[in-house]
Amino acid sequence: MVLKTGQSFAGGKLIKVVFPQTNIILKRQRVRVVSGSVLLREYGCQMSFRNNWEPEGVFVCLWPLNPFVMNVQQSYNLWSAQYDTNKNRTRDLEARVLRSTLQNIPVNNCLEIGCGTGKNTEWLVSQAARVTAVDLSEGMLDVARSKIASARVEFRQADITQDWDFGAGDYDLVTFSLVLEHIEHLEPVFREAAQALVPGGYVYVGELHPFKQYTGTKARFDTEQGRQEVPCFNHHISDFLQAAEVNGLELVQLEEHFDDDDRTTIPRVVTFLMRKR
Repeated sequence: MVLKTGQSFAGGKLIKVVFPQTNIILKRQRVRVVSGSVLLREYGCQMSFRNNWEPEGVFVCLWPLNPFVMNVQQSYNLWSAQYDTNKNRTRDLEARVLRSTLQNIPVNNCLEIGCGTGKNTEWLVSQAARVTAVDLSEGMLDVARSKIASARVEFRQADITQDWDFGAGDYDLVTFSLVLEHIEHLEPVFREAAQALVPGGYVYVGELHPFKQYTGTKARFDTEQGRQEVPCFNHHISDFLQAAEVNGLELVQLEEHFDDDDRTTIPRVVTFLMRKR
């Protein structure tokens, strides 16, 4: 099989020629590349290449995490069967933090973005008169529906990067839990959240801390085919604050949360509480 410049292959794209006579090795499959090439990873898929003709030549090894690249929806559909039982310190810490952050805020109508398997939905239903629980993954929603039987919750499948049809100006609380790391552009999502709120309503955001992202931590899980990383985007603290500010959301509280409350380590979760002006 010969790859040419610009051709996609297993999630990578051949972008330019840099080495003479280079072999590409993708797990057990060997692909001959005429005139050599560089492969960049896209959406978490990684390639490897080595120069076998020059003893002092370039050697770079970026072993593929999985021979198939999944998007966010596909990843969470697959993950849903084991999500609740996997060891996941980020999931568990964020759940505790959400409860402590929101316990004293009166809520009538809540919009939960990224409800997943319902880890926070159960608690939100106990606090609010009505909860609209939204997720991209039908697999995660199926698990949530099987766990939570309440007339006060409505589960919705939706892509939050598209226009929201959950009801503008209806909610006094919008929550985001471990979902914005999968969204490339924050500002349009914050705009939709602000439009969904009544004046004085709150936005809660609980995310993997950017410091953890800088060290390579991201949403991942193991399958029979190998480790699957969910596509993620790094967002700095200022990215959240700026997206909120331009959409009329003022910061009420910003907190960093640590494993075992050990503040000598890198914080695992960051939370924002914002209020619509």
